[in-house]
Formats: sequence, structure tokens, C-alpha cells
Amino acid sequence: MTIATALADDPIAPAVVTDLDDLATLASDPAASARRACEVRVRAFGRQIWVRAAPPHTGSAAATVVRDDVENDLSLATGREDPVPSDLSPGPAWPDPADIDPGDRLLLRVEHDQHPAYCAWLARAAARAPGGWSLAPFCPSAGGLFRLHLIAAARLALPPGVRVEVRHDLHGVRLAQVALGFGADTLSGPIDAARHLPLAGVPRPSETSHDALAELVRQAGLEPVTHPQS
Repeated sequence: MTIATALADDPIAPAVVTDLDDLATLASDPAASARRACEVRVRAFGRQIWVRAAPPHTGSAAATVVRDDVENDLSLATGREDPVPSDLSPGPAWPDPADIDPGDRLLLRVEHDQHPAYCAWLARAAARAPGGWSLAPFCPSAGGLFRLHLIAAARLALPPGVRVEVRHDLHGVRLAQVALGFGADTLSGPIDAARHLPLAGVPRPSETSHDALAELVRQAGLEPVTHPQS
């Protein structure tokens, strides 16, 4: 029985985690954090996972935002089709959650020694930020379990109106697939167009085409849904 099936008959929705100590402690129990994060995600979104395009992330800022409104305006003015990232924070500090706007897609860089601060920031974001935005936390340093916990902690701390993205270009495609089992509800990143061998019409394998990303979602036992802006 899948988590989605089990929860379908459960009238009690699992609550988000509001205790900072509890949130931090879950980092040492990956199985528990994965289970609880998936329970929260299933209650909010069922088995559906967004597959959503995002521009390549090349900056080193602590926080970067992709704003759909800016993207739309620039696409109309310049013919550019990719979202345009802009820095919310040029230094090590993360943005005040009150400055987040609905529709923002926030990329947050979190180092290992920033874990307590990250948990505290999530609590503030849950209390102060509006709904309708998304968070894609990542760590540039090695440590797959820590990266997965960043995803699970975000899903457990933030309300259902906030999406939690896992970026395949920042986590790696395979770890991003695993992160779907840690509460991520959106698989995002640059999406390659379908490629073909010259004159042959034979598809060339690409792990980051839309079809390939959708298949990763299906392999995880979930239902891929193309985001309208992808």
C-alpha cells in the first residue's frame, strides 16, 4: 500500500512541524523525516508532482529568486523564453520572509553549519511569508542525506500553500528522484528539448528532457503533471 492510498482513508491530516527542536532532530532520522514529509505532501497535493522548467542556476548568492511576473515581461519585450533569476540577497544572509511575494520561486543555499539557522528561517517563513510561492533549498557541499533533509524540513515546516521544489541541476537527477520520497512536490530545473540523431530521427537519451523527468516521477510511484508555464 502506498502512502497516498493509506492516507486517502485517514480523516486526520498530518500537521506541519512547528517545534524547532523536533525539526532539527529529524535530520538524524532520515526514515522518519521522509515518511512525515510525504504524509504532509500527500495531504496537500495527492500523488501529483509538478514537472517545471527553471533557468540554470549559476550564481553564488545565498538566495536567488525567479519571479514569474518579471519573466513574462522580459519574454514579451525581448523574446526571451527562459525565466530570469535575480538575487534577493547578495551576501550570506537569507531574505526576510516578509519580503517574499506570491509567485516567487526562491532558491536558498544552505551549508551544513547553517542547519539550525535554516530551521529557524523556515519557522519564520511559515509565520510571515504569504502563500503561493515555492522554495528550492540546496547545499553545494557534499552530503546527500543533508540535501534530502533540507527538502523534508521545508515540507514539514511550511504550509501547504508553499511548494517545495527539488532542482535536478543542483542535486543531481538521481538524488532529485529520491527527494520525491522526502516531500518534494515539484521536480524542476532546466529542461532539454528532445534531441535526435542527425537524419535518423532516433531519440538520443537525455535524463533532463521533459519525458525523462516525467518518467522519473512515475518510477517513484507518483503522477507527473506538466506545469502550465513549462
